[in-house]
Amino acid sequence: MVSLYGICLWASTLSALLPGLALGSSLSKRDASISDLIGFKGAILLANGKQTTCEAALIDNSAAFVAASCLQLKDGKVDSSTKYELVIKMGDNSAGSQVHQITTISVHPKYDSTQYINNLAVVQFDKGAKLSWKYNIGINPDEWDSHYFARRSLANVSEKRWNNILALDSKVRPSDCAKYSKVFDANSKDFLCNTGSTTSIYNKDCSLPYGTVYSMVKPTHVHIIALHSHSVVVDGNMCSSKQKLHYYTLLRNYAAWAAKEIGRSIGGFVKSPDFKMKTNYTYSMKSNSDKVDGVEVFAGDRFAKDPVDPSLVNPPKDPNPPKDPNPPKDPKPPKDTNKPTNTATKPTSKTDKDTKPTSELPSDSDDDDPESDSKSDTDTDDSQENNNKPKKSGMSVTTIIILVVLALAAIGGGVWYFLYRKKKKNAELQKQMEEANANDEWDGREGYNEDDLPANMRMTQDFGQQMNLPPNAGATNVASVYYDDRPNYGGHNRITEDFGPAYGQTPYGR
Repeated sequence: MVSLYGICLWASTLSALLPGLALGSSLSKRDASISDLIGFKGAILLANGKQTTCEAALIDNSAAFVAASCLQLKDGKVDSSTKYELVIKMGDNSAGSQVHQITTISVHPKYDSTQYINNLAVVQFDKGAKLSWKYNIGINPDEWDSHYFARRSLANVSEKRWNNILALDSKVRPSDCAKYSKVFDANSKDFLCNTGSTTSIYNKDCSLPYGTVYSMVKPTHVHIIALHSHSVVVDGNMCSSKQKLHYYTLLRNYAAWAAKEIGRSIGGFVKSPDFKMKTNYTYSMKSNSDKVDGVEVFAGDRFAKDPVDPSLVNPPKDPNPPKDPNPPKDPKPPKDTNKPTNTATKPTSKTDKDTKPTSELPSDSDDDDPESDSKSDTDTDDSQENNNKPKKSGMSVTTIIILVVLALAAIGGGVWYFLYRKKKKNAELQKQMEEANANDEWDGREGYNEDDLPANMRMTQDFGQQMNLPPNAGATNVASVYYDDRPNYGGHNRITEDFGPAYGQTPYGR
């Protein structure tokens, strides 16, 4: 117990000397990266138990934003015959996924299903677990150092198992965004636009936009900022090879409206204390019904609207199937041509090449293979070159420093314990000496008995002087003296019979 106390004391001292050091965690919070998306809770909208391409931007543990175009509407109201649910992945190192029944849906009052302006709805769902949590929405675009586009999907809906997250790090805005969308031209501050896309898990010929967008504010902040609204294709459709542009609704101007609908506050993140944002419960984009010739607009659930490859559904193949305990003996099994692809499509324009490659971030599902989780695939022409680069291995600098600190703490604890024991022993000896000094007149007391003396005051080997005999007194003049053999006397304190021919010539006579 004492040694452990010493170690903790030294560790606390070293923690104070090294700012940011916290044993059991990293030395300081590392810079944010696109891999941080793995740790975020993500959600997908289910319609009558089926997976959609519509993701949700989670507000807290009982509310979220979804695109209004993902809902079945009749006369401006949500069709009650469709059962909507949210399946939520609880983030990094979670116990799994949870399905929540949506209880209330509030579509933005000025949503336009032809222009896709104000393409948002707030859904409220049962809390399920009692644990409460809350996410902040990024609200200051001037602080956003990068945009992280993410696409989530389920490998198996009934088992609630997820595919790896597909992600893109890009802040590039193509020059054609306003050209092919008059709505974007009128509301450029309310949208993000890019050409990045992923491949549908139900049809490898069809492209899908990303579902959600996060902002990265240096050095460590990542927050959700947008949801996919709609896409445009020039002279084609979502399953063609034609140029596509994807538009994402920024959530920041709709936070006040959403807070009013759910009856509680919504968190917002801003780094600068000087930034001010007006609260507007009735915010709406500007309308612009002008159409662009040769451009088709697509929105909503693409799984329900795009053609489906039958070999990739009912259910889609698990990208991480369990290992067969009795694998076939044939060393070269036939290739599976029906295996779904989860990588992004290659760039279809020069603008695509200007963005960073799409990465496949590993899922943290309990059923996933840990080895496959550590991989990150990219869909670019230079991916092979990146794979040929030597991989770094070994312990991180943080781990090494922590080990050194622990070693120093252990050494310091050991030294402290040694000094503590020495001090305690000295105190005991001092107390014993004080007790002995208090009894320094034993020789003159009546009934003197050497047995009552402390061990350090008993006769020593210089027996002659203790008995007041001459130093060279002969043995014949000395009578033999005997002591009872008692455990309290050491051998060097006893008097033997053989004192030698002349006492004092040899201390023990042997």
